[in-house]
Amino acid sequence: MIDRYTRPEMGNIFELEHKYEVWQEIEVLACEAHAELGESGITREEAKWIRDHAKFNKAEVDEIEAVTNHDVIAFLTNMGSYIDADVPEGEPKPSRWVHYGMTSSDLAKKRLSGLTCPRTSSAASTSAISFAQMGCNSVQAILKWVASLAESFSCATTHLLSATK
Repeated sequence: MIDRYTRPEMGNIFELEHKYEVWQEIEVLACEAHAELGESGITREEAKWIRDHAKFNKAEVDEIEAVTNHDVIAFLTNMGSYIDADVPEGEPKPSRWVHYGMTSSDLAKKRLSGLTCPRTSSAASTSAISFAQMGCNSVQAILKWVASLAESFSCATTHLLSATK
């Protein structure tokens, strides 16, 4: 993007920090949806823990990516370290559910397909329940549901919805 021709709001969408914010939200929403479905093993308490503790540090992600040469692995490793930081020793690590049943392409495609707008916690907190009530039970269905959230946030969804059909 050429800065002088780009409004800050539009330019921010293409920043790495924003990409990671969107990835974080997709991962958290997928965990919440799995918990609502009750079929994968993640509990609602673990999903809440993940929501409450999920964060990342762009500089740390960059350091990890320099070693792994894989942006998604670097991001997930960093976010997982924050999710698990306060877990008592010997307890199961909630981060084991992050990215469960997903591929790197699932995450990247959802972000690049248009799920790039900011989220509000009120919409996110009720969305997993709505998803479970739809009777969806596969990761692909979860990703379709996450994609459909874009409409709730007034994002352009043409490409996003066609990518998940």
